[in-house]
Amino acid sequence: MTSVEYNDKQRPALAKLDDKGSYIVTKIKVFEQISGPSTYNATLLSSDLISDKSLGKVLDICYSPGTEGIRKEAKRFYSIIASIENVKFDLNKQLYTYKIEGIDPLSILAYRTSSQVFQDMTTKQIIEKVLSDSGLKTHFKLSMRSAGIKHRYCSQFNETDSAFLQRMMASEGWHYHVDHSNKKPCVVIADSNQDFKTVEGTSIAYIAKAKDKRNAISQWCFKNVLGTSKLSLADFNHESAEIIDSGDRLSSSKSKMNALACHFFGQGNADKSTIRDSAKKQMEHLDSQKMLISAACSNTVINCGQRFKLTDHTESDFNQEYVITQAIHVIEANEGGHNTEYSNEFQCVPANITWRPTFLAKPSIYSIQSAVVTGPSNEETNQDNLGRIKVHFHWDKHGQTNEKSSCWVPVAQATASNGFGMQFIPRVGDEVLVSFIDGDPDRPVVSGSIYTKKNKPPYSTPTQSGIKTRTTPNGNNSTANELRFEDKKDKEEVFLQAEKDLTINVKKDKKQTIAGLMTLDVTKTVSMKSKEAMSLESEDAFSSKAAKDISFESDASVTTKAGKNAEVSASSKVSIDGQTIELKGKTKIKLSVGANAIEISASGIKISGTQVTIDAKGNANIQGTMVKVEGKAKADLKGALVGINGSAMTQVKAGGMVQIQGAIAKVN
Repeated sequence: MTSVEYNDKQRPALAKLDDKGSYIVTKIKVFEQISGPSTYNATLLSSDLISDKSLGKVLDICYSPGTEGIRKEAKRFYSIIASIENVKFDLNKQLYTYKIEGIDPLSILAYRTSSQVFQDMTTKQIIEKVLSDSGLKTHFKLSMRSAGIKHRYCSQFNETDSAFLQRMMASEGWHYHVDHSNKKPCVVIADSNQDFKTVEGTSIAYIAKAKDKRNAISQWCFKNVLGTSKLSLADFNHESAEIIDSGDRLSSSKSKMNALACHFFGQGNADKSTIRDSAKKQMEHLDSQKMLISAACSNTVINCGQRFKLTDHTESDFNQEYVITQAIHVIEANEGGHNTEYSNEFQCVPANITWRPTFLAKPSIYSIQSAVVTGPSNEETNQDNLGRIKVHFHWDKHGQTNEKSSCWVPVAQATASNGFGMQFIPRVGDEVLVSFIDGDPDRPVVSGSIYTKKNKPPYSTPTQSGIKTRTTPNGNNSTANELRFEDKKDKEEVFLQAEKDLTINVKKDKKQTIAGLMTLDVTKTVSMKSKEAMSLESEDAFSSKAAKDISFESDASVTTKAGKNAEVSASSKVSIDGQTIELKGKTKIKLSVGANAIEISASGIKISGTQVTIDAKGNANIQGTMVKVEGKAKADLKGALVGINGSAMTQVKAGGMVQIQGAIAKVN
C-alpha cells in the first residue's frame, strides 16, 4: 500500500493503517462505552487505493490541534480495521476518499463462533483460553482481583466468542473498556471502580464558574429513574436436590418503592455463595442505572472508562467524582483537513455507585442434542453413584472422547425415587439424546438413547420387542440377560434368559397357572425346600423316574395311599426296615415266591411250599385249640428233650406199628 506522505505539522488529524502512511483525516467519529462495542469511524484521503490487506490490522487515529509548527497530541485512538469503503474519487486532485471503520478487539471476536466445553476452569481461565485461541490475547489486559467462579462445566454452543466473553464477564460483574495508552487497542477487563483511571488533570470545571471556558463542561443534564427496590435469585441444585436462594438484595437508592421487587429463577447458580454474590452484583447494576448524567464539552481529556471530579457546579451536590460510562468524540475538518473542531458528548455515573454491566442470560437450548457416551479407555461402563454418565457432543471439536469429556450428566428414568425406581444406564459408545434443564446449556440431562448403523437394534423382526443387556466386560450379543416378547399371531412368546443366575424372591404367595404343558429341564441338581407342608397333586397320572437312586426321608411318618392298587417292584431287592413292620389287609395278605406262599386271611394262616423249615435259636411254640402235624411220608419230632403233653389226653396212634425206643423208655 502506498500513500501520499504529509508533514504531520500540516494537518491536525492523521491516520495510519497497519503503521503505514499518514492519511489526512477529514472527519472522525468515535463511540466508546463500558462493557459494550466501540466504533472508530474515520473519513480520510489517499492518493492510492488502500489494499484489503489492511483489514484486521491496527487503525491509528491521531488528533493534534494547534497551529502549523506548534501541535500537541491531544487524542489518540487505536482500533482494529473492520471495513474499508471507497466512497469518492476526485479527478482533479487525484485523491480517493475512504471511510474506514475500526472496532475494539473484543468486537472482532464477533466474527468467530465456537462450540466447546470448558471443565474445572475459573472464569478468568476460560477468558484466557478463548483469547489465546483467537490470537488476540495481546490486545487484552486482565486486571481482576479474583479469578472468579470455578466452573465444573461451562459450554459455549453456536455462540460468538465476543458474546460468550461478554456473558462470562457479566456473570461475574466484571466490566471492560478500551485503553489507548500503549500504542495499540487494549481491552481492560476489571472488577472495581478503582480500575478506572483518572483523567489528565483529575478535575473538570463546570462552565458557569469556570475560568477556562474552552475546556469546561458546557452541558450537564441529569435524569433520575425509578427502578427495582430489591432483587432475589433462586435455583435448584439437582445434585443435592435442594433449592438455593440468595435472599433479598436491597437497593442502595434512597428513592424507592419497596413493592418493586424482582425474583429470578434458574440462572444456573450452583451454590449459595455464588447465588448471593450474583444477586448483589445484579442489584448494583440496577442501582447504577437510576441516576444518568449526560454532558458535553470540548475538553480532550474526556475518555470512556475514566474518572473525573466535577468542580464549580452551581449545585454543590454535583461536585463529586464520576465514572465516564459512554463517550462520543467528533473531530471535523474541511475537505483539505484544515480548521478542525473537536467536541464530545458523554454519560457518567457517580463514582460512589459501583458500576456493573447488565446481566446477560445464557442462550437457551430448547432442542434435543445427540451425543456419544464416553469413558476410560477399554472400559464398557462409566457411571457415578447417582447413575450419571459422561458424554461427548458431536459439536465439541475441542473436547476429549474419554472420561473427561463432560461433567457427570444425569440420565432420565421412567421413575427415580429414593432407593427405588428404574435404572437403565447407557454404555460407553452408545448414542444418546440430551436435553437441557431450563434450556441451560450447562445443565444437560440424557433423555434417551437411539440406535444407529453402528449400534443396531437387538431385534430385526418387527413383531419382537423386549429388554436385552450384555455381559461386561467382553460380552457379545449372545451373552446377555434378556426379556423378549414375540407378538406374531399364533407364535406369541415371552422369552426370559439369565446369562448366569436367576434369583426370584417372593415375600408372600406365588401362583402360576399354565394352560398347556410345563417342561423343566435342569442340567444339574434340583433342590426344593419348604418350611411348612409341601404337596404335589395331579388330576391324572403322576410318575417319578431317576437314572439312579430315589430316596424318600421323613423325620416323622411316611404314608403311601392308593385309591386302588399299590405296587412296589424291584429287579433286585426290596428291603423294609423298622422297629415294627405292620402289613394289614382287609381280606387277605399273601407272600409268595414261585410255588411257595404264606397266605393270611380272615379264616387263618396258610403256609405252603416245597419245603417248610421253622428254625428258632430259642424256643419255637406252636399253639392252638387243635394242632395237627402231618407228613405224607414221614414226620419227625426231634430234640435233646422232646415232651408231648396233653392236659386231658394224649393219643399216639399208628396204622401199623408204634415203636418207642430209648436207652430208658418209660411209659406210665
